[in-house]
Amino acid sequence: MQKLQQQYKGKLVVIGFPANNFNQEGGTNEEIKEFCKRNYGVSFLMAKKISVKGNDAHPLYKYLIKESAKMGISNPVKWNCTKFLIDEKGNLVKVFASEIIPLSFEITTYLK
Repeated sequence: MQKLQQQYKGKLVVIGFPANNFNQEGGTNEEIKEFCKRNYGVSFLMAKKISVKGNDAHPLYKYLIKESAKMGISNPVKWNCTKFLIDEKGNLVKVFASEIIPLSFEITTYLK
């Protein structure tokens, strides 16, 4: 995601939303931010840790899940690193599963 942010910085804003729904981000907000910076060179925005699915999902993710359903995607958050492409008006454009590589043609085609 860091490389995607750097390559398309004029067209894209990346925001990371740490979540422990998959038992991978159990630290504090500061610990997660430092880990991502140290191990992956992350300099993009990092939100505070939230829940991304279930009854306690953050309102943003409730919105993204609802909008994904309108696109025929009933369970968009299956694992960490699901990517949501949102336009400047807040509309969900596309959902990319965790396994889709950030610099893949599937994503970058929307940024050209």
